[in-house]
Amino acid sequence: MSDYLIKMHFSAPLRIGESGIGLEKTVEFPHSDTLFSALCHAVLELEGESVLHDFLVTFPDRPALIVSSCFPWIDDVYFLPKPMVYNRQVGEKATAVQKKTLKSLNYLKVDHFALWCKDEPLSVANPEAVSEGQKFLAELDEYKDYLQRLSIDYLTPRVALDRASSASNLFSIGQRVFAENAGLYFLLRLADDQNWERWQQIVTYLGELGIGGERSSGFGRFTAEWIKPQGEWGKLLTNQGKRYFLAGLFHPEQDAIDLTDAQYQLLERRGWFWSRRTGVQMKRKTVWMFAEGSIFPVLPKGHLVDVKPDAWTGGESHPIFRNGLPFVLQI
Repeated sequence: MSDYLIKMHFSAPLRIGESGIGLEKTVEFPHSDTLFSALCHAVLELEGESVLHDFLVTFPDRPALIVSSCFPWIDDVYFLPKPMVYNRQVGEKATAVQKKTLKSLNYLKVDHFALWCKDEPLSVANPEAVSEGQKFLAELDEYKDYLQRLSIDYLTPRVALDRASSASNLFSIGQRVFAENAGLYFLLRLADDQNWERWQQIVTYLGELGIGGERSSGFGRFTAEWIKPQGEWGKLLTNQGKRYFLAGLFHPEQDAIDLTDAQYQLLERRGWFWSRRTGVQMKRKTVWMFAEGSIFPVLPKGHLVDVKPDAWTGGESHPIFRNGLPFVLQI
């Protein structure tokens, strides 16, 4: 089993649509289920339906790969979702303004992520913790600068013409453009390291296809840079902590799980699907998943969720999967 960090260098705007009326809104990043579906589509286009079928059939028992959600990077600084736990080490030393900033903070730099997860109280008896905590608070202002330079969201006007009357209807498309030295990344865990060249080709092909919406207009295209994690990343990925941090969406394989000592948020996943085999386009079933940043006391065991609508029946129908198997970090 091997882990890789894959940086996405976007050469075009990115659009990840948000459920609701209109096309103006766009989400911050592609979630792990969206990325997994995009990789499956690339496998289908590149290697054929039989290969994709075999991959999905064996996935529940022997997953060939696990992917995280996509998170931002800029100037070789990587960000992870802020864990859903209160950090006394930092919180007790913060001013009122800093506490407000901490509350609104969605991401942490990787080197700050480990500090946050320690959850040790600041005290004179622990001068190292005091120094680390004060350093973290002093660097809070940098977060605002990083996130402002990361990307720009804007609206592109479009016009739809009525086929019968040629009447025009003006609407806008929301999209995100990343700075030249910024983008998204995701973590990929391979069960067999000998297959990394194959998955490198698949990710490269996905970059040519694009990810997200408006791909027919060239949106979502990127080049992938594969990195073998070292330093802080190496420590995070090999850490043997007692808690489990979700770096991707999670849907439990059991109907009921014990959430007594868990800290979590739920995320609604819904939308449309298009079947390449049949040409059918329908709304898929809504499913709720545990969001990135959630913390569990035991290893979360996820699975593929079939969201095929009940109204789609007959011999041409087939399962529509959303990936609920999370990429986890032990903290």
